[in-house]
Amino acid sequence: MASTPPLTTILSSGPDAFTNLWDVEITFPTNFKGTRTNTYTDGTAGTAQRVSVRASGFTPPEGSITPYTVAYKGVSIQRPGATIEMTRTFDITFRMDANYALYQDLLAWKNLIVRPSGDGDITFGNVLSTAIPNSETEGTVKIRAYSSSATSTLSTKNSDNLPQVGSEWIFSSVVCVKAGAPAYQRADSGAVEVTASFWFGSFQEPSAITTIS
Repeated sequence: MASTPPLTTILSSGPDAFTNLWDVEITFPTNFKGTRTNTYTDGTAGTAQRVSVRASGFTPPEGSITPYTVAYKGVSIQRPGATIEMTRTFDITFRMDANYALYQDLLAWKNLIVRPSGDGDITFGNVLSTAIPNSETEGTVKIRAYSSSATSTLSTKNSDNLPQVGSEWIFSSVVCVKAGAPAYQRADSGAVEVTASFWFGSFQEPSAITTIS
């Protein structure tokens, strides 16, 4: 059987996915007392519980296993261990809107768990301790990477007029443990960014191409 020429392989492989075609969608806890204005969202007005934010960077956490060694008569092999190892945390770098509404919202979410102001306060209770999310303090974070294929681009949308998603990570039972601190300097007028840290109880990795829900 003749091999496929390299040029044919490249031409028939289709367009690439791009690192800037993605979104972060946050569903805040029900006890959230923030601004939730539409100044940094995708147009959802008022006190929307679910918003789309401008994030500069994100790397999804990934579970893995550690192998162990089995030796017998001078021969040793590695076999997969029976424990999935993963740190159930992730960081997201956000770009601040001009009136700091997003930053205030992240602080308000964090304050549901830890309030260092004044005498300080930490909420323990059932945070991340049950299979059922505690909607009063826990939210949901979805990371969506949009498809850039010829049949499903940002300009070629589905029947609901929404872009098709190539990959989606869904993090449930999420709590914000650090909102990040902006850094200021007079020598540079670049956009303000903060890196927030989150804990999560469960998550769903991408399985198949889907559409926005």
